[in-house]
Amino acid sequence: MKRFAILSLLAFAVSASAATYEARTAHHAVVIHALPAAGDDVVYDVTISELPGENTLASVPMRAKTGAAVDKQVDVDGQQVSIHLAPAGNVMAYKIEIRKGDVIDSIQSAGATPSARAMYAPGDPPLRVGGDVKAPVVIHRVEPIYTVLARKSRISGIVILEAIIDHTGVVKDVQILKPLPFGLDQAAIDAVKQWTFRPGMLNGQPVDVIFNLTILFRAPDAASPAVDSVPSSGAAQPVLSSNAAGGPPFRVGGDVTPPVVLHHVEPMYPDAARRAQISGMVVIEAVIDRAGVVKDARVLEPLPFGLSEAALEAVRQWKFRPGMLQGKPVEVIFNLKINFHLPEPPSEPPPR
Repeated sequence: MKRFAILSLLAFAVSASAATYEARTAHHAVVIHALPAAGDDVVYDVTISELPGENTLASVPMRAKTGAAVDKQVDVDGQQVSIHLAPAGNVMAYKIEIRKGDVIDSIQSAGATPSARAMYAPGDPPLRVGGDVKAPVVIHRVEPIYTVLARKSRISGIVILEAIIDHTGVVKDVQILKPLPFGLDQAAIDAVKQWTFRPGMLNGQPVDVIFNLTILFRAPDAASPAVDSVPSSGAAQPVLSSNAAGGPPFRVGGDVTPPVVLHHVEPMYPDAARRAQISGMVVIEAVIDRAGVVKDARVLEPLPFGLSEAALEAVRQWKFRPGMLQGKPVEVIFNLKINFHLPEPPSEPPPR
């Protein structure tokens, strides 16, 4: 078993006010938001990103009594993430393990106390909706324009946007997670930037949040409107009914739990890539249906020499326990990371 034991010198004092803590290793970055909750509880939002690139691996909400240890385990993209937070007097240490196969990346505190922000305030990093972080609610909505080109081409589909909505309910930033052609993705952005929200909340306090929105464009006909939109995290039962009836898939997060791999097919390592000594990671965005079957897949981060195609061909044969929302299977969008590692050359025999 390969084990990367990495000490991250991060520990923090337990206080009655909110604070943000960060650590970075060669393989992962960790950000912990600690916020006081009702009674003597503390809410933690632990975000783990992969390096380089800082792609979010997991955003994990946790809750504990002040001074009490708390543990949580989650499975993300075929990796098992184990989080342990434990107070010791007025210091909180932590240990995080990320396990993929026989490789473990262990990140743990060693007693140092970094400077921390005393209060959650405007300008602090936004929190992801989920757990005790409540979703914002649309109170003013502008419908996207169905572009002339898209209408002529009868283009239908979904645009998925990731928006930052501040503590006043204003949309501060929007980026495209899933585009559509003929100007539909830009039309969705232009509309959403004009929306206003009742802000996301944490323990009765408005906070800046990261929130996904799914904008559905349907080729217009006499029976249905051309555009619909639903939040793709923090979803409620009416949205679940839409998904079950063939509506757009949800992004994993909040109450939408990720699918779990049941049958895994290893990708072939193309000879051209092996000869060129190419290794690295292919990131694939997959749509996994309510039966756990890969319905669609596309490459987000490619590798050359046929590695991207090999990853796609393998993933399309995988089988999953489906994503769930409120106890029911739903169709989800889920990112998968496929690592290609060249075999290590045989070691030289020691000289005699």
